[in-house]
Amino acid sequence: MIRIIVEVLLALALIGSGTFGFMQYKSVGASSSQVAELEDKTAKAEKKLEAVEEELKRAQEEVEAAEPRRSNAQELEAVSTAFSVG
Repeated sequence: MIRIIVEVLLALALIGSGTFGFMQYKSVGASSSQVAELEDKTAKAEKKLEAVEEELKRAQEEVEAAEPRRSNAQELEAVSTAFSVG
């Protein structure tokens, strides 16, 4: 009697583990397609990031190039204010 109960429990455990394994196998197919899609999106985002970093670098160079002109404009404004005040 005990042997039959143990065999039934083992059979149920085997069926449960087989079902669990099959369900995991099916979900791997869906996950792999999602991973491939996310890899594509990541590659696109990295390309956009590189472009934005390049644009930022150019903008910073332009700001650095404009710095002497800004200081010259401030000096001119200070001198004109000084002459106008008297």
